[in-house]
Amino acid sequence: MRDALRRLPPLAATATAVLAALVFLGIVAPTLLQGRSFVSSTPTSEPRTAVVDVPVPAGSEVCAAGFGLSPDAAVAQIAGRAEGPLPPVALTLSAPGFRATGSLEAGWASGPPVRVPLSRSPGRELDGARLCVRNRGRVAFDLLGADEPRGLAPGVTVTRDGRPTGTAAQPWIVLRERGDGSLLGKAGEVSRRIDATRPTPRLLLHLLLLAVVVGAPIALTVAVLRASRADAAADAVRPRL
Repeated sequence: MRDALRRLPPLAATATAVLAALVFLGIVAPTLLQGRSFVSSTPTSEPRTAVVDVPVPAGSEVCAAGFGLSPDAAVAQIAGRAEGPLPPVALTLSAPGFRATGSLEAGWASGPPVRVPLSRSPGRELDGARLCVRNRGRVAFDLLGADEPRGLAPGVTVTRDGRPTGTAAQPWIVLRERGDGSLLGKAGEVSRRIDATRPTPRLLLHLLLLAVVVGAPIALTVAVLRASRADAAADAVRPRL
């Protein structure tokens, strides 16, 4: 392909480089700007091969404990099912010095994951967290989870009304950030987290991120133009037969 580009006239080479840059930006820019919900942490894993039920009888509470919290955890995601309409539930996310609550009214979706906004986020890293799901209704339901040895979260224990459930099954729990954001909007947070683990001049981090978005199409354009000019110069000095 490089040889083909070098044989193009300068104007055609410029047009090709500009088009390639526009295509690049057309693919990358939407991905960077697209709104999405970001995961804060995954205390327990999504079922990989088989879904296991973690029963929650009427009036009972199932808790998963022993995981860490990120500062921006503000939405809890769970999944449940029942033979009829799902009952109302109350969620409590707690850790030393922190407590947040959320709830679902009766009739929430059975099967797919459901997101529950919490009353607050930790604002800092915390260990020893616990998420409890209390059945406030009169009928039982099941939290969906997994018991595959490879998928179980190490150190996480599951109890029902304060006692071990008697199985290895863990309910599927995901903690998310509040609202939607974009990858480009997360650039500042990425630089802050990198800076927290290994101090680096912030300006340098921002320049590196900018180079990824802008530098690639510019580098492509320059490379095509240089190849075209080099080929034109070679043609000028090449002896004609």
